[in-house]
Amino acid sequence: MKRVFIVSAILLLGLTSVSNAALRLGGKFGVNFSNVAAKNVSGIDYKTRTGFGIGPMALIDFGAASPLALRAELLFVQKGAKFTNPAGDGTLKNDEIVLAPFLLFKFAAAKASPFIEIGPEVGFNTLAEVDAPGEQQSITDKWKSQNYSLNVGAGVLLPLGGSALEFDARYNLGLVDLSDYSSANDMDNEPELKTNGFQVFVGYYFFGL
Repeated sequence: MKRVFIVSAILLLGLTSVSNAALRLGGKFGVNFSNVAAKNVSGIDYKTRTGFGIGPMALIDFGAASPLALRAELLFVQKGAKFTNPAGDGTLKNDEIVLAPFLLFKFAAAKASPFIEIGPEVGFNTLAEVDAPGEQQSITDKWKSQNYSLNVGAGVLLPLGGSALEFDARYNLGLVDLSDYSSANDMDNEPELKTNGFQVFVGYYFFGL
């Protein structure tokens, strides 16, 4: 899995070598409606946790003649889920620094550039804890340090003279089990937890090169 993501990132970033490509630099902020897909977990009902994402980004545009563009993001993203169990309500907090390259497919338009986007994501865990009434417990030792996921979405780019405004929405699909529990009694029924989320972002490109 790790090799697949590394190779994908290298191939996407390699597109920047195209001589007629234009570079835009900017930043983005958005909301992440995150949840957890759980397997072999009983007595716990997971619900959406609303978090945020923020960070810099860069766009490589191959020109009006090409339907392709490349965007790379380095974001802080709050993931995890809220949950309910027999003991009460709580929150599973999983925050990450994510590196996400995207391949964009643009559609011709007069004043805006709609696009669809797809790309891998590598996340580096910065926080893994469970918050419940009267209790806050770190689960870093039971949570994997890296996460791998896939982003698929759509958006629109609005040119503003030398700058540009971008809106995009995507689904982040977790591909790996993040729980690092071990059960000597029943290895076939270890808990499996994957984070998923629907994300909405607003971005602004300050200038182009």
